[in-house]
Amino acid sequence: MRSNNRYVIGIDGGGTKTVAALADGRGEIISTARGDSSNMQSRPFAEVEQTLTALINRLLQEAGIKRTELDAIFFGLAGADRPEAKQRIAASSLAGDGSDRVVIDNDAVTALYSGTWGKPGIVLIAGTGSIAYGISEQGERCRVGGWGYLLGDEGSGFDLGQQALTAVMRQFDGRGRPTVLTELILQQTGLADPAGLVHYVYSAPNVRKRVAEASYLLLDAAARGDQVASEILHQAADSLAELVQTCAEKCGSGLPVVVAGGLLAEDTQLRREVLARLSPACDVILPELPPVVGALVMALQEAGIEVDEQVRKTITDGWIDQERMNRHDG
Repeated sequence: MRSNNRYVIGIDGGGTKTVAALADGRGEIISTARGDSSNMQSRPFAEVEQTLTALINRLLQEAGIKRTELDAIFFGLAGADRPEAKQRIAASSLAGDGSDRVVIDNDAVTALYSGTWGKPGIVLIAGTGSIAYGISEQGERCRVGGWGYLLGDEGSGFDLGQQALTAVMRQFDGRGRPTVLTELILQQTGLADPAGLVHYVYSAPNVRKRVAEASYLLLDAAARGDQVASEILHQAADSLAELVQTCAEKCGSGLPVVVAGGLLAEDTQLRREVLARLSPACDVILPELPPVVGALVMALQEAGIEVDEQVRKTITDGWIDQERMNRHDG
């Protein structure tokens, strides 16, 4: 039996993808769904609204419940903590009819709480963008970075992808050093020579996402010992560590640091260099669960449900089961 017919939805939306989950009051995960980016800085709001609405409807349909049965929905979206973004969502169909509690916040919070389970700390995110975001013991918030690909995002997927593509074009021109990045990017794109990258990049529906995809080829090149790629990663690690150190100065030292985001999810040269720069000064947490779990934690708290050890265990076991089912279905 499901817990008291109490349900919440948590949504984690970044620059590359959006993940949503519906759980009951005990933390039992009933349904999950995935969709395209829901970053309002890089996609028109109408498209973001359509993506989020489709995910919510899919969750409700799979669970066999109506939206009026929800206690809370937590939207953790890139850039959504800005007043204008919150107002836009609140005025849209995403806000529903007011029967549930709709909370809108930055996706950095979801990543933080996936590691601290709703407790204070600092999160370092290196995905399509980059940011350090902290919540102090007193509940005060601070952010460093996360200003978007035109104004910041150092050490992010976009930053690394752009530098990788630039290195390829510089070699093609004869201005830059040889790099295995050229071979890897041409193989990935199926292009005959780097000149084709101009159309490949600028014609993409989501240019930011397409550029960021090259960051994983940069990690591959560094793992092969490519000097150009390794130097780019050194600088990226310095930039990411600087985000955390500056955030700790603002938010208070001694807070745990959650390391999250697609670029830091695996044991790569970049993650190893970042961890080396952070330790031993910081207690680093590498989350076992994705940021959408942090969104569920926030939704449960907004519904007045305590996220105790039993709820945490139920969420953890449920997510593992859901992932196992998804792999089997795939």
